[in-house]
Amino acid sequence: MFFSLARLIAAILILPTTFTAQCYTNGRVSRNSGCQYKCHCEGDVACDRDTGACKGKCDPQWFGSACQYASLKFTLLKPLAALTDQVDRTCVSSQPVITLRLDTPQRLKWVRVVVYRKDDLRQFQLTYRTESSRGFSSCPGSQRAKVNDFTLDISCPTIEVISELKLSWSGVTALCSLYVSSGRNVALGQSTLQSNTFRNFHSWNAVDGDPGVPDSPRSEFEQTCTHTPPGSPDGWWSVVLSNATEVFRIVIYNRRNPSEPSK
Repeated sequence: MFFSLARLIAAILILPTTFTAQCYTNGRVSRNSGCQYKCHCEGDVACDRDTGACKGKCDPQWFGSACQYASLKFTLLKPLAALTDQVDRTCVSSQPVITLRLDTPQRLKWVRVVVYRKDDLRQFQLTYRTESSRGFSSCPGSQRAKVNDFTLDISCPTIEVISELKLSWSGVTALCSLYVSSGRNVALGQSTLQSNTFRNFHSWNAVDGDPGVPDSPRSEFEQTCTHTPPGSPDGWWSVVLSNATEVFRIVIYNRRNPSEPSK
């Protein structure tokens, strides 16, 4: 799979033959995943070099066994702290319906629920609402994936931009955690090319998972950004994914020099 983008790029996030120049620096990226998982441990603690797992919690915006999935920010219309504390064994007595509102309406991949009793996994129904719709609709082509005896992923593969989700069920004793996934960065650590290279702004800098810090010195930009020579015509950048992957979102982080306005 081949993607091509032009000119100056700080980092690429593409939501699913590795060039690993910076892959294992400080053990940040798990070896067993082919360099596709970046370490996302709470407090910037190093993760396991081989598995990517954290000794403690994931960073608040990530979840999964290797903290590899980006978690969308949302607000529960009825606050239930145990569902968002990232501790899967703190639970609340279940209610028949939970409604949540995404902080930023967007397409999503799936919702993950963690229950107290494994027999409860088959009970859930997921519906969604857009900003313009009056009521909730069923997720077309929704599928379920059992992660373990207590964890279930429910997909919602609609092309609509979702603003609210409603999770309903019957007979569930207790609900322990709730996550809303925007997928994972399948560009991380993949093979890259660009038309030509300016100084040390190599093509693989765009897939190292580091978007850089605004107003950083040029020397730091050279470690985190890719750049073709100024004035070069028809510049391009590309990434080749190791496997055929459904891509539903591409995020580009641009750099900013201290002397330049934000781009």
